Amino acid sequence: MNNFKGILLFFVYNQPLTLSSEDELGSQAGPPISLGASPGTIDPEKGEGSIIEFSVVETPAGLMSWRFQLMGPGEKAADDMVPLQEVKGSAPVFHQIYWNGRSKYFGKTLTPGRYECILTATDMKNRSNKKRIWVTVEGVPPAPPPAAAAAKPAAAPAAAAPPPAELEPSAEEAPPVRARAIDPARARSGSRTRSARAAARLARLGRTAKGAKSRSTRKVPVATEESKAPTAEVGPHAAPAATAAAEPAPKARSGAVNYQVIFTRNTPNITRDGENILARVADTMHYYPLDNINLVGYAYAGETEPEKLASQRADLVAKLLIERHGMKSERIRVSKKVVDNESYKVEIYIVAGGQ
Repeated sequence: MNNFKGILLFFVYNQPLTLSSEDELGSQAGPPISLGASPGTIDPEKGEGSIIEFSVVETPAGLMSWRFQLMGPGEKAADDMVPLQEVKGSAPVFHQIYWNGRSKYFGKTLTPGRYECILTATDMKNRSNKKRIWVTVEGVPPAPPPAAAAAKPAAAPAAAAPPPAELEPSAEEAPPVRARAIDPARARSGSRTRSARAAARLARLGRTAKGAKSRSTRKVPVATEESKAPTAEVGPHAAPAATAAAEPAPKARSGAVNYQVIFTRNTPNITRDGENILARVADTMHYYPLDNINLVGYAYAGETEPEKLASQRADLVAKLLIERHGMKSERIRVSKKVVDNESYKVEIYIVAGGQ
């Protein structure tokens, strides 16, 4: 290259890792370690995850131990961080972990917030080195428990109940029924009969009672049982439904392909990238000892003997996982599939034990 400016990176796959150093320089603060995560922000509900990578190098002083911890927030905001996952060792290591923000990989989504990764290593001279990074989990906070949700509406009617003075109209609020006043002029004239005066008095009393009744009717519904019923019904009866709507339905554990291993067309030969994938599968399964693996071998219908080829590919992946990576045969299930589109691979599904 001529007149090249910039940074050039070369990636050499299957290169043996150098996890020991003969140089004491740079190890005065403890064994050299590295820790990183990408991406730094994930949303488990969208199927996102983060690859956490760490390494520990042995120096001439010797390596005593190392520990990796994944810490999460406690139940309350004021609580300290609690350990969610921990890995220990005493030999040099380079490791990658795929973390999807769920409990035990397939469980419910963890609480949104900041999660801390801590790597600590100690050499034979008792010198320690520590690094830490943060991964942010996004999403909607979980709904409160049904008991707590039901308790709040139950207390609301008592707090909002109107004072007794508003439940029944008082005598002071209703217009008083005053005694009939005698008009001196009409008394003198004597033109109105006794029956006419009685009818007029009854009419006035009727209007007064009607006005008091209408004012009383406007206030009574504030405290009647009919007005309280909707408030009580919205509380305990609606709380479980709101909680169910806030919690996402659990995803199928075997509904998505976790890994796929590519093969060469018309052969049962695995590619170099496929061998790297198998190493990652074995590392992942180390953290989930109760889970199993389903292998589905694929072959294109246009290949030579596709049925046989699909079986050979799946059997080869199972053999490598057992013999090279130490997995138990009872944790692996094998099947095959011939398809009309070009497909030369083995799909790997991580499923719960018993599935």
